[in-house]
Amino acid sequence: MRTSDRSGVCEHCQQPFIRKCYAASRPTPRFCSYKCRGEGTRKPLDQRKQSYEFRWIMVDHPLNYRDVLTKIPLHRLVLYNKIGPGPHPCHWCHKPVNWLPGKSTGSGALVADHLDQNKTNNAPDNLVPSCHGCNAYRDHPNKILDHEPFITDKKGYRHRAVVRICQHCHKLFQHLAAEARPNRGLFCSQKCARSK
Repeated sequence: MRTSDRSGVCEHCQQPFIRKCYAASRPTPRFCSYKCRGEGTRKPLDQRKQSYEFRWIMVDHPLNYRDVLTKIPLHRLVLYNKIGPGPHPCHWCHKPVNWLPGKSTGSGALVADHLDQNKTNNAPDNLVPSCHGCNAYRDHPNKILDHEPFITDKKGYRHRAVVRICQHCHKLFQHLAAEARPNRGLFCSQKCARSK
């Protein structure tokens, strides 16, 4: 196997280095070691993903699902102390949710949701009970906001819509944005489509 020496200056410690490369197509290394690569590519503290705080709870606590001392997220403990045992309505969709220790993402499980979406703000006023669907949907990058046009299906899910003008009665109506067929969404109703 043919090797070649590549030299460069480390982007982290600014020291010159020589590395053996086994493939001519590989780019010149940017760092002199794995340690420098880890420290050089690490995000600053303010840009890192926020993480939850945890607290130990006793064996007899209602949120403990094991027979030993257990760690749980602090925001769940704070919300439990605020609202007590369930069931409670979801803050967003009002479905009943309950504390299911060990199953915080299951169907009907209560999730402690941060209103300002700051994971480190565990003030009781910032925490509300939520179902898993509403909690996950709030963090979704393509979520449909209340002021945007949308159509709700039979299950209650929102679908992005566009506002169009009926070609017969010239009334504004909403149509699914994902509908790509050219002859669909021209009329506001079947009555207008038949009277064309």
